[in-house]
Amino acid sequence: MNITSTNRFDAETSDQVIGYICKTYNYSKFHFDKLNRIVNENSVNKLAKAIQEGNAKVQPIQVDSHFNIVDGQHRFAALKKLRLPIVYYVDRLSYGMDAAVQNSEQRHWKLTDYIESYKRSGNKNYAKLQKLMDEYKGIVSMSTIIAIAGGYKDTSGFVSKAVKQGKFVFVNEQTSDFLDYSVAVRKKVGATRGILRQSFSLSLYQIWSHKGIDKKRLFNILTPEFYRTLPAGASAISQAIIDKYNYRLHEKIQYVLKNGVFHFS
Repeated sequence: MNITSTNRFDAETSDQVIGYICKTYNYSKFHFDKLNRIVNENSVNKLAKAIQEGNAKVQPIQVDSHFNIVDGQHRFAALKKLRLPIVYYVDRLSYGMDAAVQNSEQRHWKLTDYIESYKRSGNKNYAKLQKLMDEYKGIVSMSTIIAIAGGYKDTSGFVSKAVKQGKFVFVNEQTSDFLDYSVAVRKKVGATRGILRQSFSLSLYQIWSHKGIDKKRLFNILTPEFYRTLPAGASAISQAIIDKYNYRLHEKIQYVLKNGVFHFS
């Protein structure tokens, strides 16, 4: 009986067989999927120690029909390190982006893992995003960079979901210019021990990118004391910044609050 056939049906259950479980010491037949996370050596060592001490229950790793590891690359590396057999499950329906998509709801995958995964798959949008995140790490939050680069108005769950599903598109070519501006602002307001507040960064971008704004004047009004006393919430922050910006200005920047949300007129 051909157990590898995807068209065979079990005689008793009439369920289609789409995979099977095997065990081997042939480590060379397996391949790390470039769409999966980069293997963390510290995690591998911790897992190997737990396995050696009998404190870890190791589930079969999942591979596709080409023996690309879809799920379980850290388990594979730990077992290989200990020279133990690899128990694996061949899922013949796994292909393409499964490594990233299957893990879209698993807690151990961080947002940075998805970005790295899609970048390594050749997605230029994610490669540009990763470059900015590396360059401006510690200046503004990762969510802020994603929101601004992707043209989103906020950092809602929809944004992270789009990133996880591989749907992020880098649409804002002004992002690096604004982040350079943010570097100078961060230093001026004395926030050098941490990143700029996320609500402040989003408000600042909204104002910085407005066509009627004098960026030098905007920079000058952002003092350490003003930054420390800003209210909470992006709209309240935007209003406070523009009110100070407009002080003694002949042609004032006009804005409205619609249901408490800041908008330029």
